[in-house]
Amino acid sequence: MSTLKWSNKIDELESEKYKEYDKGNKYLSTYEESKRELEEIGIVPQWDFYNRAHEFLNMNIEDAINSNNKIINILAVMDRRVGKRFLQKLKDKFNNDLDIIVKIIDLRLENI
Repeated sequence: MSTLKWSNKIDELESEKYKEYDKGNKYLSTYEESKRELEEIGIVPQWDFYNRAHEFLNMNIEDAINSNNKIINILAVMDRRVGKRFLQKLKDKFNNDLDIIVKIIDLRLENI
């Protein structure tokens, strides 16, 4: 979660998309689409973490686990309300997701 890294990456991504658009290869994407693409690969600005953490604190654990937001998923996996058996089930659910989520689940399983 680095705002500077995120800012640099979004500038790079937007620049690449503009170049492709100029060549006539792709449509011009929106800023929101670029933000979503970066979030999918785990690059988020620091301010987004604060917003998602606040959102997480105001939701139940099931909604947090089923959220489409990776930050909320990570916070849910780290929550002590999630027990060992549920963590083992979640490992399969998040297996094709960000590596960090699976690593956190493994760490939690080792320490329970």
